[in-house]
Amino acid sequence: MNMLIIGNGFDLAHGRPTTYADFLQFLSSVQYAQQFGYKDKRSTAIKLEKDCPQAKEYLLLSLEIRRVSFGKVVNSNYNIQEILNYLDMNIWFEYFKWIKRKNLIKGRNWIDFELEIREIIEFFDHDIGNIYDTVSAPKAGISSDTEKVRHFWLLFSQKVKSDSLSKYTWSDFVNITYHDLEHLVRCLEIYLDDCVVKMLLEKYSPDIKQLNIDFVLSFNYTEIPTDIYPSLKNAHYIHGHAHAQYPASENNMVLGVNEYWDDSEKDSRTNFNCYKKFVQRIIKETGIDYKRALYYMRSAENKRKTVLESKNADSQYMNHIYIFGHSLDVTDGDILREIIETDDTDTTIFYKDKQQQANQIANLSKVLGQDELLKRTFSISPTIIFKKQADMKEL
Repeated sequence: MNMLIIGNGFDLAHGRPTTYADFLQFLSSVQYAQQFGYKDKRSTAIKLEKDCPQAKEYLLLSLEIRRVSFGKVVNSNYNIQEILNYLDMNIWFEYFKWIKRKNLIKGRNWIDFELEIREIIEFFDHDIGNIYDTVSAPKAGISSDTEKVRHFWLLFSQKVKSDSLSKYTWSDFVNITYHDLEHLVRCLEIYLDDCVVKMLLEKYSPDIKQLNIDFVLSFNYTEIPTDIYPSLKNAHYIHGHAHAQYPASENNMVLGVNEYWDDSEKDSRTNFNCYKKFVQRIIKETGIDYKRALYYMRSAENKRKTVLESKNADSQYMNHIYIFGHSLDVTDGDILREIIETDDTDTTIFYKDKQQQANQIANLSKVLGQDELLKRTFSISPTIIFKKQADMKEL
């Protein structure tokens, strides 16, 4: 059986603007475009071309179909109007805009986005005594990054109004901030499915094109271009699947953090569990299809089928895992470890350049442990192979 695992690098390789920097810039451009009237279309178009070129036409179209309702400008594009509604006083959006403006963001990948979230909630989780106590400003001198924490607290207090803080408990703090994160995730769903996926793809990966894949495990939210890759139809979206046409209440996209408490505390320290990926996967019912695929990979039926069809004849292993565009970060480590350590399976990891390969090796050593990684890469019959990905080709 052949399984393909894809991450955000798959979308990026195809020219899709799906970094979190692309997303945040899109949201800022939505707000900017909304401020201008029809007479300013040219100046707006020039700024959008500079700031958000791939989504420019999408945004200009939404600007064209605005209308005035009861003295207020609204969008006939309901998705854009929904984004504007959800960005109003959104704590997380305002926070990310601020750390970007202050040049305090530590990276450009989605794992860095998640780490920024984790940094804030972990601070408060350690600082909180009783979840039902009244909220209070963070104590000074606890963290080297108190500037970030203090600004996040300022955004929260502005949202609930500073003079009303005595009405709120830490439980309210968790609920309000997570509610804003969910709104931001809904904006991401609209951006990806109503804008990005509709962009014309101009290139493809010959590495992926030549593979005969039985099952795809996607860590992306975007639709896989099966018109280009017909064998990628059997896909499981482990972190949810963007469907802009669905109501926000049906959004099943997982965007959160990994567990940060150690084994002795993780079962009792649960105040911020709604932010954690394993909880979100359960609540949002993203499914266990990949486990069914693993069950089949281990089965006698798969072994008989492999022998009869002479599949993977160039390898002593009956299952192949291919990983393309995934950082192999520890935030997805529980799933990656389970798959890579499946018996009678080898894994091919594609990398774009040596820097990416080095990062993948560093991350994978955290997921598997250094000794296990060495055992699987340096042996007569290695079960982990790194392969430089071929250049993308024009369609």
